[in-house]
Amino acid sequence: SEDDPTEDDGVSSDELRLACMGSPSAVPLGAQQVADQEGSGWGEQWQIDARYREPNWPSEVGQPSEKLVRWGIAQACLSFACGTGLGWGALHPRALHRLSDQALDLLCQLLMMCERSGKLPMAVSIIVIVLLPKPDGGLRPIGLLPVLPRLWMRSRRAVATAWERANPRPYLYAGEAKVAHVAAWKQAARAGLAAVAGVPYAMVLLDLVKAFERIPHHVVVREAIRHGYPIWLVRLSLATYRLERVVRVGTAVSQTMTAARGITAGSGFATTELR
Repeated sequence: SEDDPTEDDGVSSDELRLACMGSPSAVPLGAQQVADQEGSGWGEQWQIDARYREPNWPSEVGQPSEKLVRWGIAQACLSFACGTGLGWGALHPRALHRLSDQALDLLCQLLMMCERSGKLPMAVSIIVIVLLPKPDGGLRPIGLLPVLPRLWMRSRRAVATAWERANPRPYLYAGEAKVAHVAAWKQAARAGLAAVAGVPYAMVLLDLVKAFERIPHHVVVREAIRHGYPIWLVRLSLATYRLERVVRVGTAVSQTMTAARGITAGSGFATTELR
């Protein structure tokens, strides 16, 4: 869905068939070959062979003002749609709602330890990148995160939302009551008024190519410091993006890769970090 792209967890059968067939004169590729090919292409965007540039972290990263509590974790679990795409562990976040109160309390403590250290447990892996068809052709990558960081992001989403509300920009249409079609309608109204008034009117459209995939992490941190975004929040978020990942095509997956740049579209904070 538009709000949660992870509701759809892969390439359609038509897109997969087209990718495997290639041009009419080419030998059809198998699903594994397509997965390896797509993995290689997206790996270039993520600069998997480049040396990672560690962000310039401030001496004090801060701490959340509110603790995670079992009620918040339970609400986060239930906020996931029943048909949401599942990560490598095939565990639906709603299943965690069945844990005992004691287990939920321990889960809260674990996630807060991750926030304090800026690291995830070694057992948390892997990000599965699925490819969704774009309306104008081609495929876009969406990440299915492991359940633990995915649940953490949903639990802390209110922190990112509060920052967005505190940092409005009249020219930026990405947020509450300011979505893309509102901007389009306003431009259409201005163009119509200009036509009636007989005055010149022009509009320039810009598109960021591979916007999510090409963002350097040190730039995200630099701008987070500049604009007062919680550093403890972005630190663990970037640690999530540095997990090993695979590109999945149908039931086939590429070799594992580690991204040196990019924020994973489909994560709970990606749109805020892009902002």
